Amino acid sequence: PDAIVINLATNDFGHGNPDQAGWTGAYEDFIARLHGYYPKAAVYIASGPMMNDSYPPGQQALTTLLSYLKQIQQYEEEHGNKNVRILNFDTEDFTTGLGADYHPNLKTHALMAARLEQALSNDLGWKPLAASD
Repeated sequence: PDAIVINLATNDFGHGNPDQAGWTGAYEDFIARLHGYYPKAAVYIASGPMMNDSYPPGQQALTTLLSYLKQIQQYEEEHGNKNVRILNFDTEDFTTGLGADYHPNLKTHALMAARLEQALSNDLGWKPLAASD
């Protein structure tokens, strides 16, 4: 693949923020494994649309996750992997509806796809297919 998208964390942050060193270390190991298989692929480490700073209360889960992802990106750069990018999907908007159990609905998935499409276009020069393609 030319690109890999990793969207982890929602469940990990659901009942308290995970230990930073343990969580980021496991994530870095996962990226290293993927990089071993696909050394030329751009790796996007994402924050999913269910992440926010208001739930769980007082946890600042989204802010914490983004700081962890930034640490991972810096670690990768320091170790020669400059092809890791953060992809921050917007927190889902309850006014446009939700899927089952607060998961993203069709509208949110379309917004996520558009964000990913834009990132791939900007970073890798990919051009979206026309509707007739």
